[in-house]
Amino acid sequence: MYVRNRLKLEKGKPFSRLAVLLAHSAAVIIAAVLAYTNGTSILVALVMIFLLYRAANGLSPNRRKLKAMKIGILEVVYGVVTVLAIIIGYYSGI
Repeated sequence: MYVRNRLKLEKGKPFSRLAVLLAHSAAVIIAAVLAYTNGTSILVALVMIFLLYRAANGLSPNRRKLKAMKIGILEVVYGVVTVLAIIIGYYSGI
């Protein structure tokens, strides 16, 4: 959702900042509730906060303009970090 809207923004097409931020905010709330009830690691909630920040920053007027390939590469990195946080949190109990 973020990437699609980011690419639209970079191409000067209409995009929905609100929908992306609402979806990411919902993910933060869900992850926080799960962490509070010991359903997941606190690291997952922290990563969701990081991804919310990334979305807010990436869709802001003050963002750094990037080409589609660079956005894609960064999203792969964010995905790897997210998966690693889930794995580390699960096995370490953090």
